[in-house]
Amino acid sequence: LFDVKPGSFIPAPQVHSTVIKLEPRLPSPEVDFNEWDALIRVVFSRRRKTLRAQFRKISTLALLEQNYKVWCTLSGSKPSTTPFPQLVTDVLEEEGFLRDRAFAMDLEDL
Repeated sequence: LFDVKPGSFIPAPQVHSTVIKLEPRLPSPEVDFNEWDALIRVVFSRRRKTLRAQFRKISTLALLEQNYKVWCTLSGSKPSTTPFPQLVTDVLEEEGFLRDRAFAMDLEDL
């Protein structure tokens, strides 16, 4: 909407700021917002790292694997026999995101 000069803040930052207006998408996307929030937190917790690096963290893999097993149980699906870290890497590679960095991605990429 408009720019704000550094002198408008105390102390004055070394950057220029811009006021923007965010409008929700209508209709809202059909997503589970708890899952979306968790994904965004994982991806942007170290936003300059590649997604491959983000999803190789042991804590992230453990949480994803637990959620995957629960999903398989609830949906009546048989879990993959592929080791879970490899399964995650395969999905990222298949979708073309293996070497992408969160800060360079667009909303449609997620």
